[in-house]
Amino acid sequence: MKALLDPLPALRAAADPSRLRLLRLLDLAELNVGELAAATAMTQSSVSRHLAMLRSAGFVEERSEGVRTYVRVAPEPPPESAGLLAAVLAVVRSEGFGHEGDMARLASVRREREQDREAVFDEIAADWDVLREELLGGRLSPPEVASLFAPPGLRIVDAGSGTGLSLPWLSAVAGPDGAVVAVERSAAMAARARERVAGLSNVEVRRGRIEELPVPDRWADALVLCLSLRHTADPVAALVRCVRAVKPGGRVVVADVEKHGDATLVERLGRGFTGFTRDDLVATMTAAGLRSVRVVPALAPFPEIHSVRTARSRSIPRLVPLLAVGLVPDAARTAKRSK
Repeated sequence: MKALLDPLPALRAAADPSRLRLLRLLDLAELNVGELAAATAMTQSSVSRHLAMLRSAGFVEERSEGVRTYVRVAPEPPPESAGLLAAVLAVVRSEGFGHEGDMARLASVRREREQDREAVFDEIAADWDVLREELLGGRLSPPEVASLFAPPGLRIVDAGSGTGLSLPWLSAVAGPDGAVVAVERSAAMAARARERVAGLSNVEVRRGRIEELPVPDRWADALVLCLSLRHTADPVAALVRCVRAVKPGGRVVVADVEKHGDATLVERLGRGFTGFTRDDLVATMTAAGLRSVRVVPALAPFPEIHSVRTARSRSIPRLVPLLAVGLVPDAARTAKRSK
């Protein structure tokens, strides 16, 4: 703020009881003109006039929020005003300043503000999920927020990455000091994945089979198989190979679908979409050498957000997601399991 060359505005601003009352309230809370008028029982025009003098003296500053303007005591007043403002604030903060009615009305103003905020969210509660999706385009999702809890520098393998839908998120989880290796057998899928991660320096897409994972043993901190494990001829053997790529104590996540019995879908998309029962998936992961295997409830999408389906997608039934995670035990046990 520009320094004041003339001390008179500050002296004039401090020489009126009404302006001192306003300063006392603004010292306690950031308020708009309407709230100050309600707290002091003044007209809004009077409040605005007094605020203009306080502002010209450098005692207060304004902040716009939407269509409203809020006022607060200036945290860094001009040098010519700083000393006088400090003295004035000491006076209005004293127990003998009086005007207790202002304090009671301020408490009422604050309650009304909180009630207004609650009313706004009560009104939009039914539509909030859709509105949030429209405003943010799916950002600030639970996985995105949860990724901040991951330690930096992770090495992650996406085994059977497909078109790389998860790779941008896995890149963020790994961080700039980490690395993500996506392994995909299909040339067309791998090409789409490379397009998706263009510009992500910590992601590499490699052609390869899950059964012959092109990743060194004990390289990764975590490994993900999303809709890919059932596509292998022997899921247990394939998972054993994947487990060898993960460090002891690392995590292996299998994301698939629950067994559904839809023969038409399996004939159309292949046996890889047969799915697992929960017990079968846990047994498969345990047989591959993982410990502490547990099924994690998948987040259900909000039907309002995901209700739009293309004509092609409407011919495909909805499947129930199945998600499980297991830990890689010590190296000796892993080696024994892989023989």
